Amino acid sequence: MDVNLAGAIMRFEIVPVRLKLAALRSRAALRSRTALMISVSALAIPLLISTPASAEGLVSIMDKALLADPRISIADYQYRISEDQDRQALGAMLPQVRASSNFSRNERKSFDQDNNPTHNHYDGEKYNLSVQQVIYNKSVFDGRNRTQHVIKQRDFEKNGTLGEVLLDVTERYIAVLAANDDLALVQSEKETVQKQLDQVSRLYEKQLVKVTDVLEVQTRMDMIQTDEIEAENAVLVSKEALTELINEPVDQLNPLQENISFPALENTVNHWLTKARSNNPQILAMDEAVRASLSRIEESKGGHYPTLDLVLNSQKSDVGFENVATNRTDTNYLGLTLNVPLYSGGSTSAKVQEASNQWSLTQLERERTLRFVMKSTREAYLGAKSSLKRIKASERSVLSAQKSYKAMDTSFKYGTVTVVDVINALQKEYQARRDLQQAKYNHINFWLRLVFFAGELEPSKLVTVNSWLESSEG
Repeated sequence: MDVNLAGAIMRFEIVPVRLKLAALRSRAALRSRTALMISVSALAIPLLISTPASAEGLVSIMDKALLADPRISIADYQYRISEDQDRQALGAMLPQVRASSNFSRNERKSFDQDNNPTHNHYDGEKYNLSVQQVIYNKSVFDGRNRTQHVIKQRDFEKNGTLGEVLLDVTERYIAVLAANDDLALVQSEKETVQKQLDQVSRLYEKQLVKVTDVLEVQTRMDMIQTDEIEAENAVLVSKEALTELINEPVDQLNPLQENISFPALENTVNHWLTKARSNNPQILAMDEAVRASLSRIEESKGGHYPTLDLVLNSQKSDVGFENVATNRTDTNYLGLTLNVPLYSGGSTSAKVQEASNQWSLTQLERERTLRFVMKSTREAYLGAKSSLKRIKASERSVLSAQKSYKAMDTSFKYGTVTVVDVINALQKEYQARRDLQQAKYNHINFWLRLVFFAGELEPSKLVTVNSWLESSEG
């Protein structure tokens, strides 16, 4: 299924600045009242950004990351290694078959009673086939049990790594969008303030405003230029962070839609905590790590237990003891070999103690992981819930800021406020829009983290994020 991911940044129309001078009876009265009439439309936020046709969507970025991110390959190799170790453990339980042969050129010198030597030269051949099958070996059996738990552990870790990469890529993708939005807002505000500065400067030349008004607007302009430098750098830094994951430069990305209706958060925090405790791959991996540690203890205890092996041996040889030439002999042997450990210098007990300490350590790590996941799940739930409220509050704040700006502009026409008050009102409107955009991005991040810690973040979940982005074809 092809999924188109895109987004759009906030759009506002820019209307040319129109300055109107109030008709006053005297020039002095005009200067005293500073009745500068700036239409509301002149200070409307000039932001109109269209989605480039070549913008890249989240699915495309995600596909590249899954191929390029080393974490995916590392987790896969760790899983393969655990399978190899399990096959080794299984091999120790299966029959061990060995074959050997020996060919020799022999010279034997013997002496009679008179000490006269006799030299004999002959060739020797020896063939041997042995088969050994474990009947009882506690270390071998528990070792196999341990490696099977390790396989499950690595499998959960691999799933966890996939979710981690999905979360990381999406968050970095969103960070680029947020940085682009912030830069666009700064540039839009810069353009508007520049027009205001030009108009105020012309009014100052006509002695209709004070020099302090010009300086205040110029100060705001300088601050915006500084903000623009920081915003441009933030865009570059955020793109570099995404480049790190996909291993290629990032150009244009599909931005967030302007009007998004985020669904209400489902279920209670306890529901999500239960999901996290049952499905989070980090917790499940640590559960298997604890079981593997228990098997390690039993495996180490096997050094105290006897071992029993079935042995089959077949040999053909025409040489005997010390390679003395003999007639060919065929020897077949079937038996049981029992080995009973008596004393190993304390090394076996030390291994058991080491494994026991490792088990205790793994339990503590599991508890730490559980607490971290529970805390992170609560934080993500509370963050997602509060961000929805913040979005609604920010939307109201934008409307209030717009009304405040319009009221300030009207008051300025009648000389009751200064141009600085108008600029401050405009600045608050921009800030309200920034807060609204940031609240949207925060909600997406909190929702993704909630799904991630609940163990449900899969590639299919990106379809939900897709619906919040604009299509580059649009």
